[in-house]
Amino acid sequence: MPPVPRVLVISRSARQERSIQRDGRLVVFTQAANAVLCTAAAVLWSSWAAGSARWLVLVPVIAALGSCYVGWAQWRWRRLNQRMLYLQLALSSVGVTYASAAGTYSAPWSSVRQVRLRHHRNSPYVVIDVDGWGGPLGECAGVDRLALTLTGTGLGPREVSRAVHQLSGGMVTTARD
Repeated sequence: MPPVPRVLVISRSARQERSIQRDGRLVVFTQAANAVLCTAAAVLWSSWAAGSARWLVLVPVIAALGSCYVGWAQWRWRRLNQRMLYLQLALSSVGVTYASAAGTYSAPWSSVRQVRLRHHRNSPYVVIDVDGWGGPLGECAGVDRLALTLTGTGLGPREVSRAVHQLSGGMVTTARD
């Protein structure tokens, strides 16, 4: 078994970066289109409906408001993802560090709550929960975890698990979901 290097760096590929930005844009545009269509349906419904059926105009109005909310929330995540461009995660004997377009943010191993290795559609990824990480992750309430796929990095879950255990001096272990 070869020794684990003193620093393990996991980077997002350019393909993953493009996919994340494209998917965020797609959701924002579809929610905006949905809100416009629901508003148009509400206007038409209110002009055609007569008598007791007029209250049904609330259905497309509520749908339009829901679309606006989802679009706004996705816009916030899109802005966060823009700040997280060129994401790299470094595990070292000192702690964990992530670097992105917004800057470099570090935390000691004592701040790491949990490291989990997960799979989604046969694609392994690592999730690191850190108390008070700072940077773009610290600006969003309740977002103290970073998820980074291992696909295309040349690393497998075993290597990451072993590196976390060795670099943290056994203080942090990984959980598999």
